[in-house]
Amino acid sequence: MKCPEVPGVRAFLEAHEHLPKYVVSAAPHEELQELARDRDLIRYFRGVLGAPPGKAELLGWILEQEGVTPSATTMFGDKLADLRAAEEVGVHFVGRRTSFSAGEFPSGVSVINSFTDPTGTQL
Repeated sequence: MKCPEVPGVRAFLEAHEHLPKYVVSAAPHEELQELARDRDLIRYFRGVLGAPPGKAELLGWILEQEGVTPSATTMFGDKLADLRAAEEVGVHFVGRRTSFSAGEFPSGVSVINSFTDPTGTQL
């Protein structure tokens, strides 16, 4: 509840408002809902989904609800567990480097450092 907002993420969400977006987290579902409401982020997402169940199961449910194939879906994540869930379901993955995940992603994985490029332009 005390973590800062990811720089650039709100502008990224607004720029891509036409795309269906979900939050999938290992955080407890109710806590995640409260955080999304308190920070006025819930409006950007079709669903804010926390544990239980696990991330791979939640991703599978989203694919079914949206009627899309895994190849038409991308997951952004900042943990190796996010990559594993994406691989299990077969969705594309983009890692976001943080202070705790800087060297975590294997070579060949698409990785961003932020939701803005070095010039501050929106991704």
